Amino acid sequence: MNFFLSAADLVSQPKRPPKRDMLNDADIDAASRQLEQLKLSGEEYHKTQTEVWEKYASLMENYRRLKSDYEEERDAREKYKQLARGQEKNPFVLVLIDGDGFIFDDDLVRAGAEGGSRAAQVLNDAIGTKLRAQGLDHCRVMVRIYANLVGLSKVLSRSKLCGAEKRSLGPFVANFNRSNDLFDFVDSGELKENADFKIRAMFRQFADNPQCKHIFFAATHDVGYVSELLPYVSNRDRFTLVRSHSTHAEFKKLGFRMEELRGVFRNSPLPTESQPPYKSSAVPPSPSGHTSKASADQNPTKICYFYQKGLCKYGTACTNSHGASNGNVDGSSRPSDSSDWRTESASATARPPVPIFQKHSFMGAAGSHHSDEDFASMLPKQEDVPPNKIPVNKSQHRLDTYAPPPRTAVLARFNSRIAQQKLCNNFHLKGFCTNDQCEYDHESVSPEMRDCLAQVARGLPCARRGACRSINCISGHICQRPDCKHRGGKNYCKLGSQAHGQDLQVAGFVPALVPTKHVGDDEDGSVNDKASYNDSPPSPGLYSDAGSEQGNNQNIASLASADKEQWD
Repeated sequence: MNFFLSAADLVSQPKRPPKRDMLNDADIDAASRQLEQLKLSGEEYHKTQTEVWEKYASLMENYRRLKSDYEEERDAREKYKQLARGQEKNPFVLVLIDGDGFIFDDDLVRAGAEGGSRAAQVLNDAIGTKLRAQGLDHCRVMVRIYANLVGLSKVLSRSKLCGAEKRSLGPFVANFNRSNDLFDFVDSGELKENADFKIRAMFRQFADNPQCKHIFFAATHDVGYVSELLPYVSNRDRFTLVRSHSTHAEFKKLGFRMEELRGVFRNSPLPTESQPPYKSSAVPPSPSGHTSKASADQNPTKICYFYQKGLCKYGTACTNSHGASNGNVDGSSRPSDSSDWRTESASATARPPVPIFQKHSFMGAAGSHHSDEDFASMLPKQEDVPPNKIPVNKSQHRLDTYAPPPRTAVLARFNSRIAQQKLCNNFHLKGFCTNDQCEYDHESVSPEMRDCLAQVARGLPCARRGACRSINCISGHICQRPDCKHRGGKNYCKLGSQAHGQDLQVAGFVPALVPTKHVGDDEDGSVNDKASYNDSPPSPGLYSDAGSEQGNNQNIASLASADKEQWD
């Protein structure tokens, strides 16, 4: 027996598989569960994959849409930038003027054709000054004036300011238009409404124009324009109202900036045809049997002086006559001095006159730090007066500087102070007091309280009136009270009629009489009226306090006491 195997025999014999244990039932169940989970995981995978592809497709669609919107927005922004650059390229300001109510200064109109050129230059300079203050000096000035040239020529001819021709203002207007390529003085025709609707249309056209940076509106004499301005109250910084002697109170209530163009327009009403004196004997008997001629002769109705000046505040309730020279008291006649010479048709219903002056206290109503400005604001400001100069108008009447109404709190402190002891007006207002035994208060006061004292002192008339040239004069030469009796008010005013109705426009500055030493400062300390002057010797009565200092202080104290209730 061969116990040895060859190598070939070893290779040819098959290997026996390794012995493995059979899976039990638990392993088989676990394997089945794993297979089922794998199947579910595959379905979830395919479902998730489908959702991802759908979201990706939606995202790409949104991206394409947003890209399109972005490109449109970018193009629109570029167009806006180009448009904005174009709008900033030629900025301008508009000066809109109702030429029937805002008439150029007499000197300009009287100069004819040359006056037209000067008027354009003066207006351009005045507007340029206002623009520099607002940072708009880089803007060009466009002026549009609308007026009834025929009617305006006729009225100015009656005042001897131009010829008697139908269009005597033609040369003035032609040279005005020729002086600047953006200045237009347009004849709107002989109907009053023509200028109105032209001005309204121009205002609406440029009120929202981005190239128009500012509008100067010179038509504040006509209350009908208030409705045009009301929608722009929230954007009031864009507009400036030009103030004149005839500016209606309703415009002041809007809160717009108000400026005055000094030396450009008239600062007093344009007189119409003069009326003959009133004669009660000329009153014919009324058909309705009101007042007979005989009774009219015995009890003549007094003509209202203030209505003739356009200043009556009582309207139809006034006890005096508002009639014409024939004595017919119907309240339908217009004042002899009208801020707007244009008249309505004869068939128009007569309306009572509009009160011009509202009720104020002597130094302003309670809470008088208000936005309303009265006529006195046309007076020169203290900072505009050169040193040692006196401002005068065309009549060489002295003009006082404007004294704004003080605040209520300041008035309360002032009243409390003078209730304890009266202030020495010479010491506080002039800076010196020559009375060594003065019984009035010399203690320091605040600048605001000093202004109160100065305003009270202005209520006392100066002995020299408008001819006064003393730099130390503290009395009044121009009444600044809108409610005094001379203007139809009820409050007594110590200033005479010459201090009312004056032209408030500064015509120039004259040298002041400046004392080289205080009045009454002699070596012996006695008080007298001698003083030396740099320019000329003093005239008698030069100082408003030429009498005793004590008497003047008493006058001021009594005046302050009389108005104390009105201040409160």
